[in-house]
Amino acid sequence: MMKELFACGAAAASCAAGAVHFKPGDTMHGFKVVSLEKLPDIAATLVKMEYSSNGAELLWLDRDDDNMTFAIAFRTVPEDDTGVAHILEHSVLCGSRKYPVKEPFVELLKSSFATFINAWTASDHTAYPVCSRDATDLLNLMDVYLDAVFHPLSVESPAAFMQEGWHFEGGADGEPPSINGIVYSEMKGAFADPRSAAMKELERLLFDGNAYGFVSGGDPESIPSLTFEKYVDFHKRHYHPSNAKVFIDGKAPVNDILAKLDSFFSAFPRKEIETSIPPAPPRKASRTVAYPIEKDEDPSGRAIVADGRLFCGCNDVIERCAADIVADYFTDSNDAPVMKALFEKNLCDDASMWTAGAEQTYIAFFAENVRDGMADEVRRTARSAVENAISSGFDRERLDALVSKAEFGYRESDFGTQPRGLAYFSAAMDLWPYGGDPAAAFKLSGVFDELRRWIAEGRFEKFAKKILLDNPSLAAVTLLPEPGLAEKRDAALAASLAAAHAGRTAEEKRAALADAALLDAFRNKTDTAEELAKLPRLPVSAIPVEPPLPEAAEESAGAAKSIRVKTHAEGIVYATLAFPADVSNGEKLSDLAFAANIAGDIATKRRSALELRNDIDSNLGRFSTAAVSVGDGGKPDPRGSAYLVVSAAALESKADEIARLLPEILRESDFGDARRIGDLQKQHRSSMEFAIGGLGAIKFAKSRAGAAVSGAAALDDLFDGISALRRLQACDDSFDADPAGRCGAIAAAFGETVANGAEYVFVSANAPAGFAARLSAAFPFRAPGPATRFMQPRGRAREAFVCPGAVAAAAKAFFMSEVTGSDIVAARLLSLEHLWNEIRVVGGAYGASLTETWSGLAEYVSWNDPTPGRSLSVYDRSGDALRKAAEKDVSRYIVGAVAKTEPYLSPSAEMSLVVGRTLCGRTPDDVRRARKEMLSADAGAMRRAAEKLDAVRGSESVCIIGGKEQIEACRDKVDSIESIRP
Repeated sequence: MMKELFACGAAAASCAAGAVHFKPGDTMHGFKVVSLEKLPDIAATLVKMEYSSNGAELLWLDRDDDNMTFAIAFRTVPEDDTGVAHILEHSVLCGSRKYPVKEPFVELLKSSFATFINAWTASDHTAYPVCSRDATDLLNLMDVYLDAVFHPLSVESPAAFMQEGWHFEGGADGEPPSINGIVYSEMKGAFADPRSAAMKELERLLFDGNAYGFVSGGDPESIPSLTFEKYVDFHKRHYHPSNAKVFIDGKAPVNDILAKLDSFFSAFPRKEIETSIPPAPPRKASRTVAYPIEKDEDPSGRAIVADGRLFCGCNDVIERCAADIVADYFTDSNDAPVMKALFEKNLCDDASMWTAGAEQTYIAFFAENVRDGMADEVRRTARSAVENAISSGFDRERLDALVSKAEFGYRESDFGTQPRGLAYFSAAMDLWPYGGDPAAAFKLSGVFDELRRWIAEGRFEKFAKKILLDNPSLAAVTLLPEPGLAEKRDAALAASLAAAHAGRTAEEKRAALADAALLDAFRNKTDTAEELAKLPRLPVSAIPVEPPLPEAAEESAGAAKSIRVKTHAEGIVYATLAFPADVSNGEKLSDLAFAANIAGDIATKRRSALELRNDIDSNLGRFSTAAVSVGDGGKPDPRGSAYLVVSAAALESKADEIARLLPEILRESDFGDARRIGDLQKQHRSSMEFAIGGLGAIKFAKSRAGAAVSGAAALDDLFDGISALRRLQACDDSFDADPAGRCGAIAAAFGETVANGAEYVFVSANAPAGFAARLSAAFPFRAPGPATRFMQPRGRAREAFVCPGAVAAAAKAFFMSEVTGSDIVAARLLSLEHLWNEIRVVGGAYGASLTETWSGLAEYVSWNDPTPGRSLSVYDRSGDALRKAAEKDVSRYIVGAVAKTEPYLSPSAEMSLVVGRTLCGRTPDDVRRARKEMLSADAGAMRRAAEKLDAVRGSESVCIIGGKEQIEACRDKVDSIESIRP
C-alpha cells in the first residue's frame, strides 16, 4: 500500500467521529440528520442531512479513505445558448468578498496540496469540487470556494465577466474588431470536433423547446449576446443554499465542515427557486446541417449520422444499465450486429452507440465518415440489423460477458488518478438533483443480478425492441461537410462586427473604451501582500520530507525481472508485462502500436474474435496492450526506449485466467484477415483525424514538437502522434493494392516484439504464489542489442498542421541537460503566473503550461488558443518572467508543485507508477532527491532555472495545430504547413 502522506492534521479529532455516532434527528451546526444507510458495495455509510433554515441538502459518504472530497453544486438550468452558467463557473473564482485577490483559484493551485481542484458546468448544474489528503487543506479550500460562490466580486464589476466570458477587441487605428474571451475560446475549441457539433445538433432536436436543447457551456455564436445584467441576475437566482447540493466523501472532518457551512448558510433564509425542467415529449424529427472542413479538402465520404431516442427517466437505474448493455451488444466490436452489417456494405468507417442525458436518458447512435448519399441507408441497415438480432434472439453468452464486464468495473471503482470520491460525487449527481435516491448509485449488485435474470428470461430482446424499434422518440441528424464554411462564417462575423463598430454612436464608443480600460486594469492588477495574506495556505512545513514510495520488491521468476507490487486493491489481481521493442525502424514501430491497439479484438489461431472477446470480458476485468515510450528517469538523456506493455486484471478467484489468456492473445493473434484489418485501420484513422481538433491537439502538438529533441517523444509521435497518423493514412489509402503485405507487416511488428520475451513481469502482491514465474516462463526474455534499443531525437523542426476550427495548440520543446526539483517548481511557477496571465488572461486561450521531465524533455504548450503565434513569443520571455517572480515569495509555489507530482493513485495507477518508474530507471533515491530539491527551492534556484531557459532559446522545436486562420497568422514562425488530412 502507498505510504500515507500525512495524518488528518489539525482536524484529526473530527476525522475520528464517523457516521456511527450519528442517528436520525440529530442536529449539528444547523444540519439535521435525515437518514443513515449502510452501503456494503462500497464499504460506506451514507448520511443524509438538511440545513433546517433554508433546505440545503447534504450527503456524506463515510468511507475509510484518507483522500477526502468536498463539493457544492447548484442547479443551473440554461435558458439559452449564451453559456451564462459556464461563464459564472469561471468568473466566480476571480475574487470574492473575503479574498479580494485577482484569482484565488490560481493561488490555491500554487499553495494547496489538493489532489483535485476545479469546477465544471453540466447540462443542468454547476459543481465546485475539491479533494485533499490533508484536513486543514480541505477546510482552506472549502472556505475559499464557498466565499467565491456566495460572495463573488464578479457580480459587482463586469471585468471578470468580460475576461472569462467575452469582450470586444480592436476597432481602433484601423485594427479590425474581434471577439475574445476564455469561455468563448474554450467553446470554439470544443466545437472544432465535428462529433461535438453533431451532439449539439442532436440534443437541440431531441429536446426542442426544452432546457436540455441549449448548450449549457455556450455556443460561440450566442455567447456575445449575453449581457452583464443577465449574468448578475442568473447568479442571484441560482447561487443560494436552497438550490445547493453539498457532498462529502471519506474520513473527512465532518464537524468542522458543518460548522464552516453553517457560517455561510446562516445568512440565507429559505428561498423558492424554480429549476424544474418539464420532460421533453417523444417526437420524430430530422435535420440536415453543414459542418466546416478546409476549403481545399475533399468532402467525399465525410458525412456524420447522429440519431437519438429518449427512453427513460434518470431514476430508472435498471433500464439505464440495461441500455448500456444493449448499446455495447450492437456496436462494441466489429463483430457486433450493427457494426458487422454496416461494414459488410462498406457504408461508413466507424459507428458507435451509447447512452447519455441528465433527467431524461437517451440512447445515441453515431456513424462517422458515411459514404456520400448513404446516410439513410446507414439508418436502414442499422435498424435491420437490430430487427434481425431481436427476431433470432440475442447471443446469451455475449450478454453475460457484457454484464460481467460492467459489474467488474463497478466493483473495482478504479478511476486512475481521479479521486474515487470525485467519481462517487458524479454518480450521486446522476440521481440526486431529480428527486432520486443517490444511494441507488451505490447499490448496483442487485441490478446486475436482475440483468442476468433478464438474460435467462429473454427480456433484453423485448427491451431493445422497445427503445430502438417501437420508440415514438427519434431525432435524426445528418451532418454534411462543406469546404470553406469556416471561412464563410469568419467573414460574416468580421463583416457584422465591422458594421456594428462603424454604426456606434459617440456615447457607445466612449462606453466601449471604458470597458476596455476596465478590463485592462483588471488584467494588470497586482495583488498586494495584504490581500494575498488573507488567503489560507498550507505551509511548506506541512509536507513530509520523505516522499510516498510504493512498496515493491523484486522476486525470482526466470529470465524476466519480476516485481511484486503492493496495492490497496481488495480482491483484484493486477499483472503487467513489458516487452522491449526494436526501435531501428519507425514504420515498424507505428505498425506495432496499431497492432497493440487491435490485439484482443481479432481472432486467434484457436477461435473467432467474438469468442475471444466473450472470454476476455467474462474473465478479465481489464485488458490492454499498448506501445509506450520510455525516457531515462534518473538523469537527462535525449534517447528513448520502446516497450509493448500488456496489462490485465481479474478477480482473485480468476487470477489464473490471466495466465491462460495472455499467451493465446500475444502469440496466436491472427493478423491475416485482410477485411477485418482494413476495417480496423479505417476506424483508427478516422478516430485520430477527428481527435486532433480542439483539446485533442495538445497531445499531437507536444509529441511532434518534442520528437525533435527527445527520443521518447519521437517514439510517442510514432505510436500515437502525427507520424502514426501519416502511416495509417498512407497504409489505408494503399491497402487494396497489397492487403496481404500490409497484414504481414503488422503481424511481423507484433510477433517479433513478443518473441523478444518479457523483460519485466509486474504482479500485485495478492497474486498467487508462482504466478509471476508462470507468466515469465510463457514469454522467455532475450535481451535486445544496443543498436536496436535506443531511439534518437528527430532533429529541430518548426511545423504547423491545419485542421478545422478557430483556435490552435502551440507547442515548443527543448532539451535540458540538467533537471532538478527546483526546475519543476519553476515550471509550475511559470505555468501559474507568466503563462496563465499572458496567454489565458490576456490572450484569451483556454490554457497554457510548461512541463519538464526527468529525462530532460521540456515543453511549452497552449490550447484552444486564438493567437498561437503570440503565445510562442510569450514562451521566449519566460526567463525574464521567472527572474521577476523570484523577487517575491517563492515558497508559495512549492506545495502546489509537490502536489502536482503526487496525484491520487488508484490500485491500477499504483501499478502503472511502479511500471513507469522501473522501465525508465527512476529509483527511490531519485524521488527522494527530487523531493529535497523541491522543498529547498528558493529565489536563487529560480534565477538558475531562468538561466537554463535562456540558454536553450533558439534550440527549440515548434509545432502548431489548429485552424487555418490561426496557422496563417504565424506563418513566419514555422518552416512548413500541412493539412492534417492529405
